[in-house]
Parts: sequence; structure tokens; C-alpha cells
Amino acid sequence: KRSTKAPKKKSKKKANHRTTGRTKLSESTKRKLREAQEANDEAKKHELLKAYEEDLAAKRSRNMHYYTEKDLMSTFTPEIIDHHLMAGGDGKFLVKWVATSSTPTNNDNCCLSWISHEDFLFPALARKYLSEKIKSKTCDNEIDGLKLWIEDCKEREQCLNCLNTFTDDEDEYENHLEIDFCCFSCKCKWNHPLKHTIRNCPNGLKYHRGCCHDYQDLDAFESFVSPVGKVALQLEEAYEEGETEKNTRNNPEAPDENVTQTLQDTNSVTIVDGDCESFRQCLQSRSSMVRRKQDAVVVCINAGVGSTAVSMKGLGIQVGKMIHVESDEVAQHVIRANHDYCYGEIDVDDGIDHIVGLYNSLADLTENTEKLVRKYGPIDMIICTTPRGKSIKESAQIASDFLELVTDIKRLNVKLHHFDHLFYLLESSSCIKDHLPLEGLSYCVCEPKNLYVCNWPISSQRESLLRADSNEDGLPQDYLLRSVTNLYNSLRKALCVGFDIEDSKWRDKILPQFWSFLKGPTGYDVKLNKGKFGPEAFLLHLRNPDNLNLSDVNYSNYLLEQSSSSIQFLDRLMSPIKKLFNKKDYGHPYNTEQSEYAGDTALHEHGGTSSPNSNNVAAAANAPVVKSEVVKEEPSTDDEGPL
Repeated sequence: KRSTKAPKKKSKKKANHRTTGRTKLSESTKRKLREAQEANDEAKKHELLKAYEEDLAAKRSRNMHYYTEKDLMSTFTPEIIDHHLMAGGDGKFLVKWVATSSTPTNNDNCCLSWISHEDFLFPALARKYLSEKIKSKTCDNEIDGLKLWIEDCKEREQCLNCLNTFTDDEDEYENHLEIDFCCFSCKCKWNHPLKHTIRNCPNGLKYHRGCCHDYQDLDAFESFVSPVGKVALQLEEAYEEGETEKNTRNNPEAPDENVTQTLQDTNSVTIVDGDCESFRQCLQSRSSMVRRKQDAVVVCINAGVGSTAVSMKGLGIQVGKMIHVESDEVAQHVIRANHDYCYGEIDVDDGIDHIVGLYNSLADLTENTEKLVRKYGPIDMIICTTPRGKSIKESAQIASDFLELVTDIKRLNVKLHHFDHLFYLLESSSCIKDHLPLEGLSYCVCEPKNLYVCNWPISSQRESLLRADSNEDGLPQDYLLRSVTNLYNSLRKALCVGFDIEDSKWRDKILPQFWSFLKGPTGYDVKLNKGKFGPEAFLLHLRNPDNLNLSDVNYSNYLLEQSSSSIQFLDRLMSPIKKLFNKKDYGHPYNTEQSEYAGDTALHEHGGTSSPNSNNVAAAANAPVVKSEVVKEEPSTDDEGPL
């Protein structure tokens, strides 16, 4: 159990600093390492690391704390299930984490996650796996890449050994002392002056690296206090003063609840149907024989918090695989926490194979298109959302790259799987309408904000699109904030484990799929939650891609504003294609539709009225009347076709 009181002064341990591994790197060795780094001489760097490791091993003593992969497996044991070698040479592992019997988790005590080579803390295990793959001759087309990967694993093993091995002259807190969560997997430059210097925080009972905390010299590092330690000092002062101020959680970043967002009266919706012959042929073919319908394989680019998954479940489209392409790790967590049974946070399996974290950007897909289609294809649908805040030039470039990717995937579908039907939807800013080749395509322009482009007819959704509210997120209740808050609480426990009266370490308190979230204080900050004592007094802030430290509430709002599509619009736009796939009722809170969209049908709202947790303050009932225009585009006579 955690202490509910602030740490007492007498429990402090004298702060000290030392170099890792007892022996300090000589100036000549540092110089040689810098020269090897600047010259990109990997062989020389490897030789110096090996020499240092041999010297370090010779000096190990009984009271030495040193890095072992076995120690990291004290609570969770990793098993590599699969690997993916990216076109640029970067590698990722699909890892199954199996918990020990004493650690209660969902889903039979295991979790699946894609983890990059840089974030995987078990290089010896990775080297063994890759060697076995080469011996099995099942990856002959990747032999050269796997051999280079093995060499990287050897070097990473030596680096981790070098960085996380140190001695302690006092053993009073031996069970607590270790390299802290935020500095364990250090990725700072090797020639940083404090790369091999660690110092224990007197309030947190953990060792930290100066390079990770943005210190440049040892003198400044002498006065180091970790972000958690600073709050502990403030908490101690408040406790001694008997402060009983109630917690208000005032935050200057918190949004003003009085600010409302409404559609402008000048909003208008233009709906254009293109030449959708491919859709009609596919519909006719699959409607004639029920068994021709199939489970959808969907790629979601800039997936955000999973709006596409919510919409497809609400429409009752049975999905086989869904590849979520998203760079924000917190957004990835939200997707997995709400949809991926293998993540361990939900109790009901939706039957979908969610691939999250394998591809992080549109560029990743462009560089690895053939591998994507070969492994997960044939691809049925591609949905791309342009992140908010992009300039016209940036949005137009994303749209152009997306349409090129569509052409490439369609070609590879035919080449690798003899599959000729690919459907796609692009959501972007209406400002780029004149920059896109829209001839032959269907599109919906919702002035002054959004443009939706697809290759199936949408005019039948005219009435429902006119009534849809682009400001309404439509996410299930507690979908976003609950997921983000759970993540923050888990990370906070790992950071505060030094105050735990039990002999535990951070790896015993946090699920391994979260190990990569805190990367030095440049990625997080901790503030005092006034009026609270114990773990609740530590208010965690994570740094978002815009370099802002945000609380759980503000990060949730950020994700909603930057990367969340309007599910009302997605529901209506994708309604025609649901006839191409098998049906499935995903149950609460994803309620399958009870009626078809057809012509001027009555308004159907996904899940009924807006969810109580919705950040939209303008209800659909109060939305202003919009003007509409429905156009049937004539088939193109251009020899080059619509694209």
C-alpha cells in the first residue's frame, strides 16, 4: 500500500552522483567515441563499447546494480511473435507480454503490441529470435536486412548494459535504487557530457541521467531534483504547514466552458455524385450471391482516436482487419483501449484484428505499400483524415499523396490477390477543393470547413447529410477521457514508485506496453495538485506534438480537436457501402442501425442523441438551416480517366 502522507525529511537519502559502472570513461575513450560518432564508424564504436564492457565486467562487485533482461522480466515476460522490417531499415517486433500469476490483468494475462527496435529493452531476446528466423529459412528475401538487424541488437545490448549498470556505496535503500522510468531507455547522443553520469534524486530514491533531463555540465547537475522530487518537496512543505486547501485543479490550459461553438448561418452543403461504375458492379456481384460478401479490410490513415472504427461498428459492417496509421502515441492508446481486446483493457472481443503502431504515417505506408498489401491484403477500404491546422499547401499535398497511394494499392490488390475493388474516402479542408482532380469522383463540400471525397454514390444520403452536425464528435460516453486518464494514472504510479513502502520497482507497477511513453522530462512534467496528499498530489502532464505539457483532460480535448472526425458525417457517407460487406451487431455502445438510408429518409443519428461527454456544445437540434445543392456529374470523356 502507498503512504497517504507526504514523505518525511528523515527518509531522505543523501544525494550523490557517480558514473555508471563504477569506472569513469577516460577522456581518451570519450574522444574516440566522439570521433567514431562523427565519422559514422560503427565498427570503431562497436570496438570501444566492447572494450568498455569487458572493463566493466571485470570491476563488478557484490553491491553492483547492473542491467539484465531477466530482471526486467520479473513481472512481465515478452515473447516475440512477429517482426516487420521497414523499407528504410527500421524494424519493429510484435510482442506478446505474458504477466506472472501474481499480477492480475485481463485477457488471460497477456497483451500484444508492436514495438520499435529502439523501444524494445530485450535486445538479446530479439537477437535470438532473428537468428532463428534466418536458420528457419522462412525469410530468405530479408536475410541481409535481418543480419544487419542482429548487429544492431548486439550493439544495443552493450549500450543498455553500459548505461544501466552502476554501483551504490550504501545499501539502506538497495531495493529502491535503480535507473528511473524516464531515463532507463536513454536515447540521448552518445557524446553528451553527462551520458554516463547518474545522480539519485533525494526525494524519489531513483537514479537519473543528466542528459535525459537536459543538463549540460556536472556542476549544474549537482543541484538536480527530478520532476517528481520537486512536487515531493512542495508537498512536504504543504504538509508541515497543515495546508487543507480544497483541490480545485485550476489549470490555465483548461478550456473555457462558457465558450460555445456553433455553425455559421452561411454554411452550405454541396453534394456531387461521380461516375461510380466500379461500386455498382461490385454491389451487383455481391448482392447476387450472399457468400460473396466478405469481412472488410480497412486502412485508416491519420486515424486519430478511432472515429472510423466507431462509425463502422455503428453501421454494423463486419471488419476483419483494421490497420490504424497514427503518430500520436496517446491517440494510439485510446484506439487500443477502446477496441483492441489484445490490449487488455476491454472484456469483449470485437473480432477485429487491430494493427496499431506498425505504421505511424502516410509516408510509412507509401514506403512499404507492397508489404502492407502482401501481408494484410487485399485491401477493401482506405480512409484518410487530414489533421486539423494544416495549411492549404500541406492539406493539398496530403490529399495528393493519398490518391497516389490509392492507385498503388489498387494495382497491388490486382497483382497480388487478383482483387479489383478498392473504395476510399478522404476527409480534408474545403479550401483545397480546387486543388484536387475531382472529375469522376463523388464529393461533399460542407462550407466553410470540410471536404469529403469518395468513389461511391452519396446523393442518396442528401437529407441526412444536410442535418448532420460537423461539430458533433459522436463518440460513446467516456470513450476518450476514461482511456487517457487511465494511461496517466498508470504512468504516474511508475514515476512515484520510489515512495512505495513495498520493495517494488517501476517495471512491477506499469504494463510494458506503456514503457515507451515517458522519454525524459522533455516528454512530461509533474505539478502539485494542491490540497491533495499521497499519490493524488502528483499531477502528471504529457508533452503533445505541439510541445505543450497537457493534463489528462486537456490532452483529451487536444485529441478531440486535432484528430477526431465527425462520426455523424462518416455514418452517412459510408452507409451505401455497408451493403458490400457482412453484417455484425457489435452491441453496446456501438448500436447497429435498424433502418436503411435511402433517398430522403428521416434523420438517423448514430447512437441516438449526442453522448453526455461530448465536447460539442451545439446540439444537433439547434443547428442552423443549411443550403444544399445536389449535382449529378456527367461521365468523363477525357481519355486519361478521372485520376
